[in-house]
Amino acid sequence: ASADDNVIATGGDDDFIRVWDLRGNQLARKLISHSRPILSVAFSCDGSSILSGSLDRSARLWDLAGYLVHKWEEHQSAVTCVAFTPSGRHLITGSRDKHVAIYSSSSLREVGRWVCESACQSVAASSAKGGVVACGDTTGMAYLLKGVISPC
Repeated sequence: ASADDNVIATGGDDDFIRVWDLRGNQLARKLISHSRPILSVAFSCDGSSILSGSLDRSARLWDLAGYLVHKWEEHQSAVTCVAFTPSGRHLITGSRDKHVAIYSSSSLREVGRWVCESACQSVAASSAKGGVVACGDTTGMAYLLKGVISPC
C-alpha cells in the first residue's frame, strides 16, 4: 500500500502489476511489467515508486505513472521478495538463488550482496541500530544484517 493507504499495487500470474485507487475502488493503471509471474511488489515509503520481483529473475522499479525507471537482472533465479528501506535510500531484493542484494536508490547500483543458506523468502529493513536488513529463507532461518546500510 502507498504511504497514505489510498493506493495499492498487486502482481500475479498474468505478469502484470495493477495499481488500485481505493478512494474510487477502481483500477488506476495496469503496468505491462514482467515476462513471468510477479512474486512481490512494494511501495516506496513516500509512495512515489513501486518495486517488483518476478519469476523472470528481474526486479523492476516503476514510477506511479507506469513508466519503467530501472530493471535489475543480477539474480540467477526468481526474485521472490522486494522492499524499500524506511528512508528510501536503498532497495532490497531477495531471490531463490539464495542472495539478498541492496541497491542505492540514487545511483541504482548494487551496494551490497549477502548469501543465505537457502532460497530467500522475505526481506525487510529498519532504521534501528544504524540500519538493519532482515531476510528469511526457506529453511526458516532468519538473518539480521546490522549496520550494512547506515543510515537506512
